[in-house]
Amino acid sequence: MGIESVEDLRSFRRTVSPRIDPSVLPRVVCAFSDDEIIGTVVGVALKRLHAGFIAYSAVKEDSRRYGIYATMRHELLRRLAQDDGVQYVASELDQQDWLFQKYVNQWNATVLCERYEQPEAQGLQAKSLSLVAMPIDNGATPDAVEIVNLIREIYRSVYGIADLDTNESFLRVMASLSTDESSGLTN
Repeated sequence: MGIESVEDLRSFRRTVSPRIDPSVLPRVVCAFSDDEIIGTVVGVALKRLHAGFIAYSAVKEDSRRYGIYATMRHELLRRLAQDDGVQYVASELDQQDWLFQKYVNQWNATVLCERYEQPEAQGLQAKSLSLVAMPIDNGATPDAVEIVNLIREIYRSVYGIADLDTNESFLRVMASLSTDESSGLTN
């Protein structure tokens, strides 16, 4: 995954703590082999938006290609829908990665923002990605206004960025949404 793709421990504890923000409820799903964790998916319910967000996922290298990630992801989606009323789940993905193709081609995900950025925050480096969303249980993916609200919520509640008006990544992402909409390339 690379050190630049993992937030610092203090921030990670904040991400998985249910006590920080009552409108952001963390969910963690793990896969085990005997007594050893071989995979994990960390997500959050963004309660104000009835949305979910997958923040992290990992499967030990020698356990990959056995459907472990898909099974954990399915369980996370089930919990988010059943326990939290989530209608869709968003993920930040690299379009060059196999997982992006799986989300879009097999799991019915919609690209919300092609020129999205994971912001520089919590020990992470800014990174160009795409933001995708997948409906859950006949839910709908967000419209243009809801996409803006979703990105705001991710930047504020997941990444802990209080002043969005001065955050360069956020401003670039918002500008890209305006450009995409005016050129007819809505996501």
